[in-house]
Amino acid sequence: MTRDELFELTDTALLKRCRIDYFRAPGPGGQRRNKVDSGVRLTLKDFPKITAIATERRSQYVNSRQALIRLRRAIAYELRNTATPTWNGRLKFNVENREYPRFLALILDALAQNKWRMADAARAMNLTTGKLNKITFGDPQLWDYVNRTRESLGMSRLRPPR
Repeated sequence: MTRDELFELTDTALLKRCRIDYFRAPGPGGQRRNKVDSGVRLTLKDFPKITAIATERRSQYVNSRQALIRLRRAIAYELRNTATPTWNGRLKFNVENREYPRFLALILDALAQNKWRMADAARAMNLTTGKLNKITFGDPQLWDYVNRTRESLGMSRLRPPR
């Protein structure tokens, strides 16, 4: 199954493609914290290295929803697409929006295809370099991932937009 097909799946269908583990989460939370298996780990069966964990809440249901959001982001980070990235939708997203992981994946595809050079990736996506930089900076996890990848390739860290 391709990354785009995974993004098309409903939450229920995506959960069916996962191994779900419930566990007792360590950490603060009072007496009730370690009495219930509220921690949730989702592992994609097709790609076992793609996992997502949520343990912040005492509710297993809430943690399941959060883990699903994180799993969609993990898919975007881990699976690359070699097709030319194009995006015709809007550019402003709440990071919890269902379409955000697909947009995130396109940004990462464009960067990977252009050797992590922002100007070339922006040109490929038909954006200005400043706009791509602002979008990337607006998601701290993405910003950190891009900078760590650039550093591993011997490139300098990106400067925050003004």
